[in-house]
Amino acid sequence: MVHEESFGSIFHYDLIDCLSDDEVIEFFKDTFNQVGMEISDDALNVMVAFSSGLPLMMQQIGDSVFWTTKTNHITQNDAIDGVINAANEIGFKQINPILTQIRSNNYENILYFLVENNMRVFKKSEVRKSMDISDNVLSNFLLKMVDLGILESTGYKNSGTYEFSNNLYYTYFWIKSFEKTRKNNN
Repeated sequence: MVHEESFGSIFHYDLIDCLSDDEVIEFFKDTFNQVGMEISDDALNVMVAFSSGLPLMMQQIGDSVFWTTKTNHITQNDAIDGVINAANEIGFKQINPILTQIRSNNYENILYFLVENNMRVFKKSEVRKSMDISDNVLSNFLLKMVDLGILESTGYKNSGTYEFSNNLYYTYFWIKSFEKTRKNNN
């Protein structure tokens, strides 16, 4: 039997409301408690923050932290390492197949700029004013990101307002930006 589509492309992502921080805390505490593991408050804070309430990210972080931790007590460093591993795994499975279609470091740099400046929702004019890039590069970036489904145009027609179409994209680039900063500081 010959399949033309990749296995992953037959699945569609349903947008599920993000869970509250309390629900995420309960998820991690209950899950790790079932296997006899304790979580420090610092570790829990890291895991909750970087999961962004996304069930997929929560599960991947939990799995990565479990396999990263060498003891039955999860430390902040275990959590940070697990979060980075989780983002790499999510990236490999979900994000990189899309990013391979970009073929531009400029575009990835713009995505990193957006998350580093907490611009989940942004106006084209704000980015243009804040970055040293041409209007042509920014316009082509926005067209490509909308075409790939990473960003979407919001607001009234031609408002120049955009947002990440899925929190998973924003969270992924946020963690990858954190990883770069962490490497640079070590």
